[in-house]
Amino acid sequence: QRALQTTIDVAQNITTVFDLETLLNQVCALIQEDYGYYHVGIFLLDETRGFVVARAGTGEIGRVLCEQSRRLAVGKEGVVGWVAAHRQTANVSHVAEDPRYIALQDVPLSAAAVIASELALPLDVAGQLLGVLNIEHNVPDAFNAEDVQVLEALADQVAVAIQNAANYQAEQARRQITERLYTVGMALSRTLDLKEILDLILAGLVDIVPYDRGSVMLEYGSQVVVVAEKGFPPGTQPLDVRVHIKEDDVFQE
Repeated sequence: QRALQTTIDVAQNITTVFDLETLLNQVCALIQEDYGYYHVGIFLLDETRGFVVARAGTGEIGRVLCEQSRRLAVGKEGVVGWVAAHRQTANVSHVAEDPRYIALQDVPLSAAAVIASELALPLDVAGQLLGVLNIEHNVPDAFNAEDVQVLEALADQVAVAIQNAANYQAEQARRQITERLYTVGMALSRTLDLKEILDLILAGLVDIVPYDRGSVMLEYGSQVVVVAEKGFPPGTQPLDVRVHIKEDDVFQE
């Protein structure tokens, strides 16, 4: 009954959530609430696919890991890293006896010391690993065979929801970029004033490709000259910058 209720709760709450951070935190909170586990967390693969990064978690442990964006090397660090490399569930009955387990650093001893068992499950969609669902408890042998079976099915469901949310956010981002490009293009076409055009380019670009400082450089003979700038510190004179174009350097290219 508990397993069924958890599955229903998660399904009802994640099928309509398309914000990834909200989804991840809701999943962790629901599993912990329904099962009473000590800590539930989610790690997702980074862009390099060489690390899994803490993205959501319950309690003090979850807060610290997410604030630090804790990274674990795939196949090299912790039970979570092992699961990410092997794409297999790891049910650790006694963490102190498992060489894969690594004690958490920078987490209050009162929180970390009570962890006795750990269950880490791959979040996999159609053969593509997204991350790891990690569950820890303060009693040994916390996860029996039935728990593992139910949570594996739940992890599959969560993985699909994560994939859907990620796809939705990516599509939204593409749409916003397209709309912004169109807006900037229309603004650029309404003026023939060079300075105004250059300022519009830099102002529009920051919403498409965020940057701290940027400039437009125009070619004059064997030099490129900064003709517009945005974000440079006060007191600097970027508009005075002239760079000689050398063979095979980035400006020539």
